[in-house]
Amino acid sequence: QTGLYGENVSPRAYIYSLIDGSKLYEFGANDAMAPRVFHAFDSSPVIDAATDTLFYPGENGVLYTVKLNTKYDAAAGTLSISPEHVADYTYSTSRATETAFTWGMENSAAVNGEYMYVGDNGGVFYCLDVNTMSMVWAQDVYGDVNSSPIFSEEEDGNFVYVATTLTEAMLDAHSVGEVSVYKLNAANGSIVWKKTFACHNVDGVEGGILASGVLGKGAIKGQIIYSVSRTPKLSSGYLVSIDIKNGETVWMKELSNYAWSSTAVVYSQIGAAYLVQCCSNGDVLLLNAGNGEILDTISLHTTLEATPAVFGNTVVVGTRDERIVGITIE
Repeated sequence: QTGLYGENVSPRAYIYSLIDGSKLYEFGANDAMAPRVFHAFDSSPVIDAATDTLFYPGENGVLYTVKLNTKYDAAAGTLSISPEHVADYTYSTSRATETAFTWGMENSAAVNGEYMYVGDNGGVFYCLDVNTMSMVWAQDVYGDVNSSPIFSEEEDGNFVYVATTLTEAMLDAHSVGEVSVYKLNAANGSIVWKKTFACHNVDGVEGGILASGVLGKGAIKGQIIYSVSRTPKLSSGYLVSIDIKNGETVWMKELSNYAWSSTAVVYSQIGAAYLVQCCSNGDVLLLNAGNGEILDTISLHTTLEATPAVFGNTVVVGTRDERIVGITIE
């Protein structure tokens, strides 16, 4: 794709059959409804199986709602879809301009019932009623939302955890700015607590929180864990565990190389909790989830941005040099 950002060929979303690999549908390219010319789909879609409906937040500023009309015959091994765009949705804010790249959604949405929670490039995080396609509330989080939100049902209510990345408008003369982790009330968007980190911008590649957080269970219940990039130095980062009640630090580990990959949590059969963290320099770390201590490291000698998948004692991750690697935890 030609152009600095691939803008001369419009990216799009594809739907493929897992039976034979055939392309069933594509959409989003050169959409006249889109307020932003640059199209991308960094997010993952949400599918409501009960209504056979796909929701897809696009970086072009459009939230696509597609009735798939799926027909699947397991016995015959056949699959078909007949998509209908039932409600494509967009909106604008006072700071939304094409040159500022403030339109569009890069994070994957969280959904609870009829309510969808998602943020945009301009720092607006909002709750949308997907039955009526009306905005329930909006909260300014003052930063690009790359990290996917986490919805949480807790003893004292429902909450959403949101994390931000730097934008150009947030930077000081030294290309440093603050990003934050927010705990929001899911009912009205009010801020319960906010935790900030000072991060660097390097050659237009912003620091901050690009990975999704992890809500702890079992031995680390009551904690949420995030990786924060380009802090305190340009190439380093933090792995931080935060108390979900008050936003205070439980522990924080400085990593020699920052991480864009989301942290994977592994629970042993006796209840111990471990973290698997992939770093930008190719290191894969195994850490004690209780205190952040690094227990072991293996290097894949390439850039890692993907989040690892864990099954049993096997970790699988994709690399920037086009490999898929399996690692065993012993």
